[in-house]
Amino acid sequence: MQLIQRPVKLYRLQWGRAREHYPDHYEKESMEESAIRNEIKLFLRYLQVEKGCSVHTVSAYQRDIEQFFSFIDQAKSVKDLDSRLIRSYCYYLTKYKKNSTSARKLSALRSFFRFLLREAKIENDPLEKIAMPKQGKYIPVFLTVDEVFSLLQAPSEEDTYSIRDRAVLEILYSTGMRVAELSGLNMDRMELG
Repeated sequence: MQLIQRPVKLYRLQWGRAREHYPDHYEKESMEESAIRNEIKLFLRYLQVEKGCSVHTVSAYQRDIEQFFSFIDQAKSVKDLDSRLIRSYCYYLTKYKKNSTSARKLSALRSFFRFLLREAKIENDPLEKIAMPKQGKYIPVFLTVDEVFSLLQAPSEEDTYSIRDRAVLEILYSTGMRVAELSGLNMDRMELG
């Protein structure tokens, strides 16, 4: 038997309908859980208003923090969090996620707990002694000398833009600048001589 995964949007839509059809059941949500949600809302408002973060950044922080609290469902409030719970979440991240994803999620949590510490909602930072995962260092891919010479000879003489294309390739090769830097270059900022 094959299991079919349901899209997240459909699940959220059905969750909302369930709240509409059974309001008494969902109003009995614990005070602690709503307190955690209020802390998250305050943090997100802080990011948007005081820090000036974009909507996408705020939604990424919200997603990462909510995923953490859904993973750690035994915490009744932010004061109940300790390094043991954080370490279990870190173990989960390192086992199932890439290091870059784990670092982003832990960075969001670190910012959240620093906010709570500054607002005096918690007494100590549970992420204080947790190290960030090591990021892999990638060596950039570069062209060999033969590949560069074949690339410089690629614009044909019959093309009307061949002189321009060759000049662009020559500038990129000789200066080492990026394509974005070259496209933003103005003639008045160049010293030819």
